[in-house]
Amino acid sequence: PIKVHVPASLVEEYRKSDLPNWRNVNDRDYIALPEGVNKGEAVVDGIKYKLNEEAMTAEAAGLADSTITDLVIPASITVEGKEYQVQSIGNNAFNNNHFSSISLSEGLKTIGRASFMFSWKVKEIILPNSVESIGVCAFEHCFAEVFVFGEVIKTIEVAAIKSLPLLRELYIYARQIPNIVPWTEDFPDETTWYAVKLYVPNDLVEEYRQSRSELPYFNEVRDEKILPISKDYE
Repeated sequence: PIKVHVPASLVEEYRKSDLPNWRNVNDRDYIALPEGVNKGEAVVDGIKYKLNEEAMTAEAAGLADSTITDLVIPASITVEGKEYQVQSIGNNAFNNNHFSSISLSEGLKTIGRASFMFSWKVKEIILPNSVESIGVCAFEHCFAEVFVFGEVIKTIEVAAIKSLPLLRELYIYARQIPNIVPWTEDFPDETTWYAVKLYVPNDLVEEYRQSRSELPYFNEVRDEKILPISKDYE
């Protein structure tokens, strides 16, 4: 006998249905899907993902296991024998969390809006070289002391790294200054930018110094604290 797994709200409707495909299925063989499990979604190692069957990609969408304190987003996940590349983190996916650490794998391209907002305990945030953009308020109100952008970062959205009061070192490995979107609001930026050391590629140091007055976040960074990167951050 074939067992048919359907949304819980439709079990009775399927049992009563006279549709040709379902006539020979016994009533007891209609089984309600567990709550929160739908086509195009999966839970792997305590993390929820949204799956794109066409592109074979996955988006990290939040926690299924609230006890996780050291978050690891892998480069890929396997669901029912199929491999999906993890290329994005969804809007609001992990905000207001209790993580002690965040580890993001190469292959990740986008980080959504408010995805890691209020990460109080994380002391270091290192984005993979593959990350191209981070969304509005993505890391706002985090207590990281060190923040590292990789080689292909192109867009830092409104307030994405705003109000990081303990930030002291910021590394940007990109070969050109990213597009940094300004914000207009009444709430102050709580980052003490004058105390932050900004490390950038050697040939961009002067460009950052000359344009910092026009760059959100960096307009308070002192010239003498815009420094060349001497080695890979470890």
